[in-house]
Amino acid sequence: MSLAADQHFSQGKQDDQPMTLVSFVTLCFAEMALNQKEKIHALAEYLQNTMDSLLQDISDSQQQPLHLEIVLEIQPTVFHHHKFQGWSLTVFISGVGQEPHAIRGDWGWGIQALIDALTHYNPAFKDA
Repeated sequence: MSLAADQHFSQGKQDDQPMTLVSFVTLCFAEMALNQKEKIHALAEYLQNTMDSLLQDISDSQQQPLHLEIVLEIQPTVFHHHKFQGWSLTVFISGVGQEPHAIRGDWGWGIQALIDALTHYNPAFKDA
């Protein structure tokens, strides 16, 4: 489940890429007992590997690179309602370029890769 999410456009850092679309989503397992550091770490590794593979396939099929940066960050998290201290995973996806429509297109591939990876992840079958 998601704990927080946001996205926004900002000024890019390079002249040839004057716009940046930055987004994040913070994820955790709905079952509180799974929000242990080892389980979140296993999720992060799976997502990173799966997303990298999916995005490389997309880039290869389009015969051009996707202008994306994806960063996964494991964070200690207090689930006040459940009186539980655990961990969550924040996925940052940013895209750069000259035109909002093209940037959002690349960013959309990143989001779709995240959705696909999450859809196929099942912590019951993972070692952690």
